[in-house]
Formats: sequence, structure tokens, C-alpha cells
Amino acid sequence: DMRQFVMKDGDLFRMYYAALPYHFVPDDPNDPTIKEQYGAIWKRPYQRILCYAESHDGIHWQKPNLGLCQWRGSRQNNILFPNDDFPYAFSELEGASVFLDPVAKNPDEKYKMFAKITPVRGKITADQESDIPIASEEGLPKAQYAFGSPDGIHWHLLSPRKVNPGKNDTQFSVFWDEE
Repeated sequence: DMRQFVMKDGDLFRMYYAALPYHFVPDDPNDPTIKEQYGAIWKRPYQRILCYAESHDGIHWQKPNLGLCQWRGSRQNNILFPNDDFPYAFSELEGASVFLDPVAKNPDEKYKMFAKITPVRGKITADQESDIPIASEEGLPKAQYAFGSPDGIHWHLLSPRKVNPGKNDTQFSVFWDEE
């Protein structure tokens, strides 16, 4: 299960990808508790997060230390979401599709991203055990949402309204089209 999006931005390739920090590969695939263990990870915040990597040739990739999120007590990581400025907890943020908006009226929206957010199943509590501190007990309904960024790294939610009011799975393919 690898969901990623790669775009060429001048001389730089940018990759936005889902990371699954709590998933596991069972030692015994016939273990009768696997289904219960797997189901439990969906009830905790940040079981699928969004990370970033970049490359100058599209082959060799670096994961820059962005410092946007604390993970296991350190900010030395490449996590984009969750981050300190995003006021919502979630179970999953995935399926990122990013494009440059050459006619953006606001320079803070030069980059646009659409991504799916899935809320935590059950109640979120700020004192819930997590490798990532839970800053908010507030979530968003499951849907695709639009984000803007001045640099492709620092993202903000354009609106807490769903982009797609219908049912959706993982990822939209979005891009700029002059027409």
C-alpha cells in the first residue's frame, strides 16, 4: 500500500507520500488476533501521515528535516502532516495530489494540494498515547480537502469544507490546465 505523488518543480522533483507508522507485518499470518490488532490501529490518531522527499534527478531521494512535527520526541523528520499549524487530529491524511497554480492571486497559495482526511474512529483525547503529540481533539469529516502553500512544504487548509461532497476513495488526479 504505497500512495505517493511526484511532481517536477523547476530543477527539483518533489514527492508527497503516505507513511504508515503503526502498521505491522505479523510473525504468524495465521495468528487469530491479527484482525483485532490491525483494527485497533485505525482507532488511534495519525496512523497514516503525509511525508515529503525531494530529488534533483528523480532517482536519488533525500528526506529533508522539516521540523514541522514532533515524532517520538524529535523534530528531525520529514513529516508534513500532522504539523503544529494544522488544528485537526486525523487517523489518515493521504492521497496527496499537488500542482503549481500559475495564476494564484495569493502567493501563499502558489502550490495547491488535494488530500483525503479520515477521522479517528472513536473519541480523540489530547492525552491519548501517541508518538506524535495530539494538539487538538477536533477532527474533520472524512472527505477530500484543498490546501495551499507558498513553498510546497508549509501547507494550510483553504477551507474546512469538503472539496468533493460525494463518496471518494483515495486520490484525485488534479493539475493546472490553462483552459
